Amino acid sequence: MISQNSNILSPGSSLEIRAGVGYFSTKTSPEITINNKTIPLLDSGYALYKIKVPEKEGFYQFPVYTKFLNLNTGKIEIIKKDIKYTVQKNVIERAIPFKKIEPLRGSRGH
Repeated sequence: MISQNSNILSPGSSLEIRAGVGYFSTKTSPEITINNKTIPLLDSGYALYKIKVPEKEGFYQFPVYTKFLNLNTGKIEIIKKDIKYTVQKNVIERAIPFKKIEPLRGSRGH
């Protein structure tokens, strides 16, 4: 299980990755490698990796590897996922002004 806090980030902001095995047990001997760095597991059973993203706008990616012992098969498995994100300057959203809505006027004679 791998998650990231965002896939579109402002220049210089923080990207946070959480990675772990769906069922946590010391028997599975999980090892997490994020962006070519081995990340220790927290007491909660997942690895937490934080980086400051580049100031330069663009598309970026790096691999996450989760290595663990599959308790059902007894074999070591490695799952790879590429973390992808875009750095872009904040876009200022402009609200479209609403036109004033005039109340409906009833027809005469009814």
